[in-house]
Amino acid sequence: DIIFITEDRPHEIFKRNGSDLLMNVNIFLREALIGTVLTVNTIDERILRVPITNIITGNYKKIVSNEGMPMSENPKERGSLLITFSIEFPIYLTIASKKYLQKAFKTLKANGESDNHNSKFNLENINQLILNDKIHRDINDV
Repeated sequence: DIIFITEDRPHEIFKRNGSDLLMNVNIFLREALIGTVLTVNTIDERILRVPITNIITGNYKKIVSNEGMPMSENPKERGSLLITFSIEFPIYLTIASKKYLQKAFKTLKANGESDNHNSKFNLENINQLILNDKIHRDINDV
């Protein structure tokens, strides 16, 4: 009789939970609000593009079916890839950027859109605010 004993080696990106793979991704606030496409290098050396279209909050998880490990009971089926997110906030906002953000949210509230996270006005203005802040920081960092 031959007995094989296997041991999972830790991976720097993925953690295993049964047949599911878990990973955490750092994203910027801009991406959390307006969406992005994640590029994931899989364990089997494929490149997986994962579109993120929902607004990401602290408890949001993206589940990508059939991108986990093979299931022991049926190796042709695979578990899921579960992605959690850590949102990186800007470390600095100019006074002008803060006023711009306040104006955007006041306008949303006045239009009755304060609870509508998918508002076009909301996303465009917040994206512009973040872009303005990035330009300001890049200029000041030179």
